[in-house]
Amino acid sequence: MSLPFFETLQHCFPQSRVDIIAKDTVKELFRQHPAIHTIHAFSKSRVKNLYGLFAYGRALHRQHG
Repeated sequence: MSLPFFETLQHCFPQSRVDIIAKDTVKELFRQHPAIHTIHAFSKSRVKNLYGLFAYGRALHRQHG
């Protein structure tokens, strides 16, 4: 995704909260963006298969609803 996308998203939905999932290697690119509220780090080395991916999603859901 490009950073201008998040600006457009915030402009179209000003009351919305934008949370993203980003790879550990690029999460710092999004850190200072004013439209992004929370960055959830994702590492392929920790999620090795489809079950791990679902577990990651469930954990995020439990933490943030």
